[in-house]
Formats: sequence, structure tokens, C-alpha cells
Amino acid sequence: MTRVDDIVVSARSDADHIRSFLDDISLPERSLNTARFFQKVCVGVVNLRPDAAQLIADRVSFVAEEIGLKAGEPGCTPNILVIASNDGRGLAQGLVRRSRRAFDPGASGMVRSRRALQVFQTGDAAIRWWHVSVPIDAHTGSLAVRQPGEDAPVVTGSNSRLRSELRHDIARVIVIVDLSKLDGMHFGQVADYVSMVSLSQVDADGDFEGYDSILSLLSDNRQIQGLTEWDEAYLKALYSAELNQVAKSHQQGEIARLMEAVRNDRVQPESK
Repeated sequence: MTRVDDIVVSARSDADHIRSFLDDISLPERSLNTARFFQKVCVGVVNLRPDAAQLIADRVSFVAEEIGLKAGEPGCTPNILVIASNDGRGLAQGLVRRSRRAFDPGASGMVRSRRALQVFQTGDAAIRWWHVSVPIDAHTGSLAVRQPGEDAPVVTGSNSRLRSELRHDIARVIVIVDLSKLDGMHFGQVADYVSMVSLSQVDADGDFEGYDSILSLLSDNRQIQGLTEWDEAYLKALYSAELNQVAKSHQQGEIARLMEAVRNDRVQPESK
């Protein structure tokens, strides 16, 4: 009889899994701190049948309200714009060509790299997105970055090297849904995917296989039906975190701590 060494199976801790997820989801640009919407969102959906458009708008608005945001009333000016097309690449290229300033305002710390914008235009993803975020003086609510042609803003100072007086707000998101590439996905799945990539800054190049997340939907995981407990825990952590740390790594650490707390609370046994 041939003896073989014992096989040791080591389970990955939830904390390690969370840290790995945050590494994969967060934007790689060091100049971009973690951003989120502040107080209110307004969802607009165009180029779809009214019932499908309403489904997506309602779902994104519902998820936003679940994490503490207020959804705008009908007729509000969208800061989340979802556009359907049978040619996502062509639409992305046309939008950037006609309104480049909307995608690249020209100030630092607001958008991803030029390479990322090129990928947004030329990639073949079924769903693509682009965020514009703005640094805001948390005390005054005024813009804390100089726009081209404008004077430099006056920003409230801080006596701490670890804490900042700035917050980073998502100003607008453009999401393009390529109908020709949905491959049998239903609009409930699309609506939840759009919710996740709209309400948080997701790295379009992130690898989400192996996570129980709606973000794995486009990695041939067509079985996932919508936002999972994992996704909800992440969004709740993101929107409840105190993101006034200067270092992006410290911000991610705060989100990880809160996400782990949310998940631990959910798995607690019922009291008898």
C-alpha cells in the first residue's frame, strides 16, 4: 500500500475574503479616493421600453434608499444615467467625442486615467460605466478642486495628517447597457448589476469570479439572480463608513471592518 501525505484543507477567513474583494473592486488610481453619492440620487434610463426602463430606475432607486440615500422624484435631473444601445462601443465613442468634458472635466482627482477612458470607449463589455467624482469641503459643501479657468478654491484646513476635511462625492455616472451582448440575462439581473456599479466605484477590470456577488454576472455566472447578501453588506459598509481618512488604504480598512461587522451580525444565531 502506498502512503500519501495528509491533505490539509484550509478555509479562507471571511476577513481575508473581504480584503481580497475590496482590492478587486477598488479603482487602481492612487489619486482617486473612495467616493460615494451624498444624500440624493436621481436615476434616468433611456432607449428602453417604458416597462424595462421603469424596472431599472425603480430598482436602482430602491437600493439607494436601502443604504440611506434619497431617490429623486420623477422629472429630476439624473446623476445616474443608464443608456441602452445595440452598439455599446459605438455609443461610448460617440458620447465621449461629442461631450468629452462630461467624461474628463480636466481637474485632478475626479476621473480615472486616460487609458481607462479609452477602455470605456473600445471595450466589448455588455455593461460599461464611467464615474465622475468631486472633492468637497465637508464644512462648507463647496468644490475643493480648481476647475480649468477658475481661481483655486479656499479649503478648510485640518490639523491632522491622518484625517481630511474633504469628502469625495460621486457627481454623475453614465452606464451603457449593450442589448446585443446580454446573452439571455433578464432585466432584473441587469437592474441589480447597474445598481452595484452605479452606487459604488467598481473597477471595470476587476476579477469577480469566486465571489458571491452580482459582479460575477458577466464572468459567465448567469445563475446569479441579483444582489447578494455579500453585495448588500458591501454597499451598507461603504455608505456608513466615516471616510475622512487621508490614505485610501485606511478608507478601505474602515469599509472592510464594517462589512465584516454587517456579515457577522447576519450570521448570528437567533436568540431563544
